[in-house]
Amino acid sequence: MFFALLRKGIREELPGWPEVVVVFDGENGSAQRKATDSDYKANRPEGGEALKPILALPAVKAGLGLYGITWVEDTDAEADDVIAALAATCPARDVLIESVDQDYYQLVRDAGPEHGAVRILNTARRAGNRLIGPAEVKAMHGVMPAQFADYRALAGDTSDNIPGVRGIGAKTAAALLDGGLTLDDLPASARLIGRKGAAITSAWQQVLTWRDMIRVNDQLAVPGEPITGVATTPLPRPAEVIEKLGMWRRTPPSAAERGPVVSAPGQPASVLAVMAHPDDPELWAGGTLALHARDAPVILAITEHEAARMAEAAAGAAILGARLVALPAPISAAAVADLIIASTPDVLITHPLTDVHPGHRATAEAVLAALPQAVIATGRPLRVYTTDTYNSLTLSGPVSAPAIIDITSTYEQKRAALAAHAGTQPIEDHFGPMADTLSRLWGARIGVPRAEAFTPIPVLGRVPATARL
Repeated sequence: MFFALLRKGIREELPGWPEVVVVFDGENGSAQRKATDSDYKANRPEGGEALKPILALPAVKAGLGLYGITWVEDTDAEADDVIAALAATCPARDVLIESVDQDYYQLVRDAGPEHGAVRILNTARRAGNRLIGPAEVKAMHGVMPAQFADYRALAGDTSDNIPGVRGIGAKTAAALLDGGLTLDDLPASARLIGRKGAAITSAWQQVLTWRDMIRVNDQLAVPGEPITGVATTPLPRPAEVIEKLGMWRRTPPSAAERGPVVSAPGQPASVLAVMAHPDDPELWAGGTLALHARDAPVILAITEHEAARMAEAAAGAAILGARLVALPAPISAAAVADLIIASTPDVLITHPLTDVHPGHRATAEAVLAALPQAVIATGRPLRVYTTDTYNSLTLSGPVSAPAIIDITSTYEQKRAALAAHAGTQPIEDHFGPMADTLSRLWGARIGVPRAEAFTPIPVLGRVPATARL
């Protein structure tokens, strides 16, 4: 839905694609306004259907990353303030804000000698009537954009649970502000008369507080430099975006689409990947996990992290076709053994035992300690492998990697799953380029474009022969 609306608004209302920057509300963005008034947005639903857009955010961000569309999220700011600040950083340019949120009406303006226009694009309105400037705000509400926060403070804003003054509706608020007046002008205007005037006067301080809450903060410091001046490459059909993210398939993949898959006799191998961090499965084994997920169950097990990272992990797992399991933190051999016994995987993947990262080593040690109990109880896993690591160097030397898996056919899936973590991790600047370099290097070892490396470790002193992980 997100990509459909973004594409629809631009294609139907604009002559060409502008520079697009997508802004998300920060996790704690409403905190300051809620501290001012605890009722702020208290009417918003929680749980169930209300969580669906939030749970979809990692996939949306991954899609934006795939197509080179900049997105911004400040943990402690609402999108309204970030967008206002972005518009303020490029005053000479025309700005179009695609949103149904009327709070942005206070920002709109016509172009002038020293500044560009700011308009709203509301795709919920009928075609030909979606662009909103100062004239449209005036026609709809009877006030100009500069008065909009004053107007809402008096009349109320149900979407943000701001009630306004009892008995003061939209028409009365507009009449009180007629002629360009603001709240600051009203006490000396002789307009605060009768019962309605008395109601406003008695709630005066609260009205001023509401106005402050409604006003957007265009002085916010925006992280990074999201405005580049370069037009965005047009998005393809939304179905193509979702296909590229690997989030659905209308028909099973053909052999040609699957590409080369190393197979072994018998049933496809189920896989359990036990890793330290939410992005580790994608970074070190994403392509291989996606290959196995085509034919057999794949489970990604990570220790419990903060909510934002777990949401990203769920999105990444979905892109790979895997199921996510959260283990209690800190990781323990008992928890890993219980998971192995419950899932009985054919193959288990974890970090190198001498990984340079202490968290990776702790995870690998827990897996190694869990194996005897699990294998004796279930006969699984049949095979255990450790992954690559940073620069393919462990504390005991280079990764030897006797098993190198061709992931050319699933590399884009791996990239999309890794990009799902870009909200909290430096994917674009750090982990993404690392995954690109390592996959090319290992691919070159076996004469394919992309590959991932694994090292088998003994299961009860034995390393069974196999043609795949």
